[in-house]
Amino acid sequence: MKREILFRGKRLDNGQWVYGDLLTKNKNGNYCPRIKQNIESDPFPIQVDPDTVGQYTGVVDKNGKRIFEGDILKVYYYGKSKIFGVVKFDKSRFFIDDDFMRDDIKAKAPMTEMFSRYEFEVVGNIHDTPELMKGCEQ
Repeated sequence: MKREILFRGKRLDNGQWVYGDLLTKNKNGNYCPRIKQNIESDPFPIQVDPDTVGQYTGVVDKNGKRIFEGDILKVYYYGKSKIFGVVKFDKSRFFIDDDFMRDDIKAKAPMTEMFSRYEFEVVGNIHDTPELMKGCEQ
């Protein structure tokens, strides 16, 4: 099974999300993150805000939406639902960081383990909807 490698980032010129291949260096060798979309209508890489760059996890939510680093997820478990955590990447794995929640679901669990036990839904991301994280701290 082939894994889809895909990145997203917010354009510097207009703030819109773009999706495609990540290019990190310009022709001078300087760090300059750009996304090369895989569409004929825009063959040139687009410069993006480095703080917004995130990789596709290879997993979709309960509605079939792709899940990227920085997405905020809602968990559905035991007949309940609530904002749960943020998708992050560390030590060669994607995980859901719920440092602000600390409930009966294990913090920093690998996504594969979490998705085998619970349903998740993308409800926003840390760049467009950071207010979703407010009020979740205990």
